[in-house]
Amino acid sequence: MPSQSVWSKYTKLFRGNGEGAVGVYGPPETWALVIEVTDLTLPTMTNELIDVSNFDSVGPFRERLATFLDAGDSRATVNYIAGDPTQLLLINDQVSQTLRKFKTEFRNAAGVLGATMFWSAYVSFAITASIRAQRQATLTMNVTGQVIIS
Repeated sequence: MPSQSVWSKYTKLFRGNGEGAVGVYGPPETWALVIEVTDLTLPTMTNELIDVSNFDSVGPFRERLATFLDAGDSRATVNYIAGDPTQLLLINDQVSQTLRKFKTEFRNAAGVLGATMFWSAYVSFAITASIRAQRQATLTMNVTGQVIIS
């Protein structure tokens, strides 16, 4: 059977403009495209576990209970474009410590195949320059709350 995989080329990252209430995923919300994304890591969700092993545990294995889910971090690398309005908004959001809604759309040439949406506070916006490469910026976002995947 041929692979069902899709090339990532048409993937898009959007920054919410803040019309929706914090923690609410429905409308209203308008979106600004984050331009020139070259690499994207979506939130890595993990379970926090507590050890509930005790003298009465069966066998030599530990017992654990899942407690909180941690949505983790998301990271985007972009070609840094000095003066780009959306990239400036990302920097301003970090300085003002603003929670922001993000949306990622997985696309092909025909349209949207799926999406994720999450609320995030910025951890860093790091600009790098190298003589051997284009200027880039890495945006690290700490996700707060649930990640919606469709």
